[in-house]
Amino acid sequence: MTDGAESNKRAAPATGFGPNTSDILKRARKPTDHAEECDDVECKGCASGAIVFDSDILNLSAGELVAIAEQEEEDGASNSVVNKLYETALDRYAGEVSLAHARALLQFAEYVGYREFASEALKLAEKVLVEDNMGKARQLLIQGRAHMLLVCLDPTNWCDPRDGSSDEDSEHCRTAVLSAADKETLDRGIEEVSHAQNLLFATQEYGSTALSAAKSTMLSLLALHERHSLVSHLRIAIMNCALEFAYSVTGWCMGSDSAATHNSSSNSNSDMCLLACKISVAWALAAAESTADGEQIKTRVAPAVKYLEAHTAASAASCKLYAQLLIVLSSILEDEDEVISAYESAIDALKQAHKLRPDDEDVICQLEDMGVEL
Repeated sequence: MTDGAESNKRAAPATGFGPNTSDILKRARKPTDHAEECDDVECKGCASGAIVFDSDILNLSAGELVAIAEQEEEDGASNSVVNKLYETALDRYAGEVSLAHARALLQFAEYVGYREFASEALKLAEKVLVEDNMGKARQLLIQGRAHMLLVCLDPTNWCDPRDGSSDEDSEHCRTAVLSAADKETLDRGIEEVSHAQNLLFATQEYGSTALSAAKSTMLSLLALHERHSLVSHLRIAIMNCALEFAYSVTGWCMGSDSAATHNSSSNSNSDMCLLACKISVAWALAAAESTADGEQIKTRVAPAVKYLEAHTAASAASCKLYAQLLIVLSSILEDEDEVISAYESAIDALKQAHKLRPDDEDVICQLEDMGVEL
């Protein structure tokens, strides 16, 4: 057994813990594919386009292949390309007991929605011997994500896909509870992520390994919410876990509005903060469906609202997320003045997003739906 690091037969550690994905992707593109701003004479292809499965990419390490698979998945590449990247990487990992292998298997399980892969990833992670807090945190994150994924992939915990608009299905989604076994598995997964969270962020300053592991976990929890039509009880439990984890990463505080401060230390960056805001939106939507307590929702998303409000001048992404949160708040707050203010501010945010990105069809449609003439 290993301590979670990759064996010497590979040149780079697993995705999320080492490879520079942008450099790796250059090796995976055709030599003629270059971004307009590229002036690197040694560049082997950096523009978007289909991955070429030639000797350059097939000779990459397992960790590098997983890094490319994750990037291609995020960029919306075809399923066949992403599947082949993961499958090739897992072939390289065959027989290795490491966190890198377990994590790659879990990533693939999340991508294809296959319970057996999630179970294998969990068993593999549990076999790994770790020697320090970072290794233990990474192990716990894999185990926690795997436990939650197993519950989310159980069809009995889905809203009925045959006719999701029926009153019966809506009632089922709102009132269904997990089986005792699934509840135990879910609680264990949440506890593992919480424990890992404490290990990762025990100090104010933490490095790229912790941030990479944190980002991967945040994306994973958000994907569980987005990819599956989960019953309300499960959806809000997943998003509660995600929100607490995201706020730990950013250094934001949940509580009163006065506590909605942003930790500006080096461990916070705009990408991570925007991801935390996306999770806040997803949590607010889930909470709005499962509770009538508008003030509680307002309080918990206050850190994200405060961050986004301060970044709408130059960021279309911030404007859109800010508008989404305000629209949710306008639908659940009881004070009429607050409702009107939130709705009008949402329109202003979308107008700013349109100003910054005039071709964004999503923003245009939202403004038109809200009765705004462009």
